[in-house]
Amino acid sequence: MSGSKSVFIGGAPALRLSDVVNCPPELYEIVPSIMIEGQPMVKFRTGVGEKGNCTARGEETVSVEGESASRLGDVTCTQN
Repeated sequence: MSGSKSVFIGGAPALRLSDVVNCPPELYEIVPSIMIEGQPMVKFRTGVGEKGNCTARGEETVSVEGESASRLGDVTCTQN
């Protein structure tokens, strides 16, 4: 994951769809209402999926569709 080069949340790069290509798709949600550098923003949840596991937290001071915003460094995913 590299994160956005132009949008920061609490000092860390925001996550876009291209940043999560190796993450289990059932553990992130695309936020089509927010575009960053031409891509939709994504937000994560902690869980175990068919293809891997994710531990996620978010920036509590920024809300995206009612949940904490995900940013680079907030998500750790492993593939099965």
